[in-house]
Amino acid sequence: MSNLGALQETFASPLTAVTALAPAAGPLLAAWLASYTAMGFDVAAAAGLAALIAAASLAGRPAGRTAGRPGGRPGGRSGE
Repeated sequence: MSNLGALQETFASPLTAVTALAPAAGPLLAAWLASYTAMGFDVAAAAGLAALIAAASLAGRPAGRTAGRPGGRPGGRSGE
């Protein structure tokens, strides 16, 4: 995906949905888990797991290179 708008949409859409649902989901999750403390621990564990998955998905990518562009330079030029 070299289109910046499409890339931003990929990240913004799920975040917007979660932000909209959070005010209702928080109390429901706390009621289901029987306390806000348990809900906090579960949400922290889910965030930690998401961070580990994100870090693992970045492993193996060359540092400083733009995906899909030769030479990692804007415009696809490599040292002209």
